[in-house]
Amino acid sequence: MSLGSLCKKNKLSVMILLFMVIVLLAGCGIDTAKRDAWVARQYEDKYGGSAEVERRIEYNKKMSESHRMMAAMILKNAGMDPDLDSYKEVYLYVVKSGGEEHAVVFVNGELIIP
Repeated sequence: MSLGSLCKKNKLSVMILLFMVIVLLAGCGIDTAKRDAWVARQYEDKYGGSAEVERRIEYNKKMSESHRMMAAMILKNAGMDPDLDSYKEVYLYVVKSGGEEHAVVFVNGELIIP
């Protein structure tokens, strides 16, 4: 095996790996967009009119205290555990409808709309 053919194989391997990463990252964006659209539709089904997701805030250490409190209160009022750490996945969504912003929580695959 010559040095030239080895370089060609390495280039091909790098290109295939790069393509796979791009496809994977693009797929993640599609799921997020689908979830945002689903959240807006669920809100519309409950309250009527039209709605759109303004912001999606993932629960992590960077989430502001006010957003944490808002998500915890929505969960508590729905009869759920307000401890956000007890869930695998928590997102606070800000939905705009009728010129007003409303908060909903997506937790472990379930949408909580106050």
